[in-house]
Amino acid sequence: MQQRYKSTRGGTAQDDYSFEDALFSGYAPDGGLFVPVSLPSINREKDQYSLWSNMTFPELAYDVLVSSSTY
Repeated sequence: MQQRYKSTRGGTAQDDYSFEDALFSGYAPDGGLFVPVSLPSINREKDQYSLWSNMTFPELAYDVLVSSSTY
């Protein structure tokens, strides 16, 4: 499932945008910021917090970005 994004101002005719639309347009057409419509859950079975605590910042940023753009 693709993550969808909306404007923080809520003033756009289109209420959801793809990751690519949000990334490459910068600001929403109404001047707001793009935020996820919903947040992915943290996988407790894999003990995600422990995995993250052992990552470098670039590895962590990549993992969070991937999980928030497609989940």
